[in-house]
Amino acid sequence: MNLKRTLSVILFTASLPFIAPGALAADDGPKIAVLHWQGALLATKGVQDKFQNLKSEFSTEESEVKRAAQEVEKLQKRLKQDGAVMSDKEKVKLAKKLEENLNDYKYLGGKLQKQVNERQQEILMTMRPDLERAVKEIIETGGYDLVVDGQAVLFVNPAHDITAEVTRKLNEIM
Repeated sequence: MNLKRTLSVILFTASLPFIAPGALAADDGPKIAVLHWQGALLATKGVQDKFQNLKSEFSTEESEVKRAAQEVEKLQKRLKQDGAVMSDKEKVKLAKKLEENLNDYKYLGGKLQKQVNERQQEILMTMRPDLERAVKEIIETGGYDLVVDGQAVLFVNPAHDITAEVTRKLNEIM
């Protein structure tokens, strides 16, 4: 810590007894809250149910990805176990097949992940009006002057985090 900062901290600390007793009270300033809106949405029963339904919606694609992964593992195991006794031609052929299967696996996995992400975003966007309604009600009943997006906050005292309150309100609305 540099000298200037150290002196500032000492002076501030020394001046605390002279500050009017109510000057630092939370009632004097704006009422501020933090909201992790995605966390609030994801914690709701409705969104959890819809995300659970995604698993069954994409079960066929997930099975394909698992099958491709198993095939890659099988070929890797075979190359590792039998590679020493294979001819160079067999090794090259097996390595080529392994590379093709690995590419298929990556493609299928990436495609599935993209589809799931898109559907999750669609679900979250359809819930946006309910979220806005819940947040508006919480702001009005709580008398907040400022609500900050929780994704940009490094630390918040739990007393100022309204995420759980918004989740409860969303569950009532849905």
